[in-house]
Amino acid sequence: MSDVRSFHMTTARRINDRLMRPLIRLGVVPGTYLLTFAAARPGYRGATRLRSSTGIKGGDGWSLRMAMWGGCATRARPGRVTLTRRGHGVEYTLREVSPDEAGAVLKGYVSQAKVTRPYFAARPDASAAEFAAEADRHPVFEVIAV
Repeated sequence: MSDVRSFHMTTARRINDRLMRPLIRLGVVPGTYLLTFAAARPGYRGATRLRSSTGIKGGDGWSLRMAMWGGCATRARPGRVTLTRRGHGVEYTLREVSPDEAGAVLKGYVSQAKVTRPYFAARPDASAAEFAAEADRHPVFEVIAV
């Protein structure tokens, strides 16, 4: 695990995030939503990009399990969130899933989002159980329709 990278929010990433947020809100970035949530620090609202392909859609209505990477993953907390796209925001509830549930989601996430691979000890072809072992460092949330 010594070759696993830690995420650091750089000035360039902050600038990129600030520039992308209005574009995502307007729906200019294909297949991407803006997820806004109450963070660990009281009174702070965090926001992160969420690709529509991230996670697994559930069978009961529109819910999905998603993995976030970067600073927002460590600041996000269960509770109410807003998904915004094309100027339309919808409220959902965010629930952190168990490590067993997270394993399959993280495995799929690493397969889809190649940029995240250096942050995981498990390789993309590893079992879901190996990814579940890393769930404490990579939280996975279920987004549930309110």
